[in-house]
Amino acid sequence: MEKVRILLVDDDKDILELCVDILKAKGYEIVTAMGVKDALREFEFDSNFDLVITDYDMPDGTGADLATQILSGDQKNVGIILITGTINDVTEAEKTLFSKIFLKPFSISEFCGVIATLLN
Repeated sequence: MEKVRILLVDDDKDILELCVDILKAKGYEIVTAMGVKDALREFEFDSNFDLVITDYDMPDGTGADLATQILSGDQKNVGIILITGTINDVTEAEKTLFSKIFLKPFSISEFCGVIATLLN
């Protein structure tokens, strides 16, 4: 059985490391990207991801920009989770791009539960 592959995108190295530790402990294979451009390069290299988890506000674009690019490509059905510090910046139209939105700080158990549900 192949490991579940998750693309984790955030420009905050501490958040990336925390999420990597949590998700690897659950047995997931994690690929990280430090922004929208890095994430899109990962998708060009290998788009075989089961789930994408992204921050909203990054220096080179937003999580909505990333989601739009991913969903317009070969992986139209991939689940995308948004993690953001404030929901005020996310438009109603952008909210529809995401399978789930988490506001920082969030419950790790709820976060892991949503991921498990989306992957089943």
